[in-house]
Parts: sequence; structure tokens; C-alpha cells
Amino acid sequence: VADPKVKAQIRTVVEDEEAVNYARRMKDSWKQDLAHLGTDACKPYLDEAPYLVCVFKHAYRIEDGEKLQVYYPEQSVGISVGMFQSAIHNVGLCTLTSTPMGAESAIRELLDRP
Repeated sequence: VADPKVKAQIRTVVEDEEAVNYARRMKDSWKQDLAHLGTDACKPYLDEAPYLVCVFKHAYRIEDGEKLQVYYPEQSVGISVGMFQSAIHNVGLCTLTSTPMGAESAIRELLDRP
């Protein structure tokens, strides 16, 4: 995603959900574990990064109108993202992984993804 308007929309969605995460979804122990990192619901890097690469799990596939199972989707995404990040770092660029809990469906909708 390179369009500044779309990146701003993604940031809004993510920050709204992160505010809910910090207020209600995350246990106190989780927030304590993150405290030394200084993280919060504010995610300015989503506007500042030149590009956002959004990766979604392929939970199932459609073949001839039939919904079919996909095996090991979480592992496949993890391996793929790891390889992608290694390639990016290998050419001297940097990445930041963000997993915006609760924002997935809104980001899919913004990007017109299934």
C-alpha cells in the first residue's frame, strides 16, 4: 500500500482497535510484558512508512463454487513472511511486523480482499 490516503485509513482502523485491545482485550500481564517497549495504541509508522505490505491468511479456497480446506495456513503465512522479511533485509531495507488484533476484517475491506 503506497497511497497516503489508504495508509491513513489503515492507521485509523488499527489505532481504534488497538485502543480497545489495551483497554479491554489484553490482560494486565500482557500489558506489563510490553511496558518496557513503550508501546501503546498510537501507530504513527503506518503513515510514515513508504509502503505497507499487508499479509492475510488464506483460510480456505474456492474451486468450482465449492469451499475447500487449506492446510496449515498459519504456518504457511509465517514461513512466507519470514522469507519476505529476509529478502527485504538482504537488500538493505528494514521491516516492522505489526499484528493489529481486531483490525483484520476492516483492513481486508479497505483493500478489497476476501
